Amino acid sequence: MLVDTGSVATVISRKVYDTLGSNKPVLQTCANTLCAADGGPLHVYGQALFSIKLGKKVYEHEIIVADLGGLSGIVGLDFLELIFAVLFVTKGVLKMPDNELWLHHEVDNVIAHIRLSENVIIPSETEMIIKGIVDRPVKYGWEGIVESDGSVEKMGLLMPKSLVKVKQDEILFSVLNSGSEYVRLEKGYPVATLEMVFGVTKTDNNRVNSIRETGNSLETIEELPEHLTDLLEQSVKHLTKEEGEQAEKLIREFSDSFVGPKDKLGRTDLVKHYIDTGDAKPIKLPLTGRLPRGQKEVVLRWTQC
Repeated sequence: MLVDTGSVATVISRKVYDTLGSNKPVLQTCANTLCAADGGPLHVYGQALFSIKLGKKVYEHEIIVADLGGLSGIVGLDFLELIFAVLFVTKGVLKMPDNELWLHHEVDNVIAHIRLSENVIIPSETEMIIKGIVDRPVKYGWEGIVESDGSVEKMGLLMPKSLVKVKQDEILFSVLNSGSEYVRLEKGYPVATLEMVFGVTKTDNNRVNSIRETGNSLETIEELPEHLTDLLEQSVKHLTKEEGEQAEKLIREFSDSFVGPKDKLGRTDLVKHYIDTGDAKPIKLPLTGRLPRGQKEVVLRWTQC
């Protein structure tokens, strides 16, 4: 469930509505028109009066039922005002007079949507560089990732994910028509999203660096060699998530101490090892590779314990 102070209405998905079974209220005609983040209209099924329980208190509120994609629902400003809620963004807490809820913060990397700046005809079996425009101001020279929003695939086209630099709200990207007929796209047709890039790093000795977000900071993660990747996968099989993260941190921190498949075991004189034998006197054994049958049984018993 998404808490969105920018939404004036509270909405639940049709999937959630259907799970209510015989207890679901009858939907009435809804005069409101809802739009998605990309400006496209949402399919609205209707609205009804729902009972919502938070803690020990039950609220009656008009909620709209619509197609929300992967979202189960949106808590809008209308419901937040009804329950006298105060949102503490930095703490991730939604406070009410007699209750409070802890919220999970999800980062949306999409900062703009891209539409075609002109009519385009893409011949069959052809890859073309196409010009698009972003739907909101983006800093000149800013780098981002262009990725298809699924629209071009519906037309039988393919769009590779690519790193671009924004110039005067214009973006160039590649589209491939692998079909046997030409495809025509109209000006203003939505084609892709522009996602935030946290940083770009160079590869070093064919070892790939990736960037992941950890809390409020970014951490550069170097890809593990194959033999350490296998070691890590085997090590975390029976560990909890927290224990697995600790194991990964340990292996990464001391990755240069693990011997690879083509390396040889080293040795050091920095550490001395002592075996306390007590008062036992040194003994001398003959250098022979054979043992009496009775001693073999003893050796096998002790070495297999």
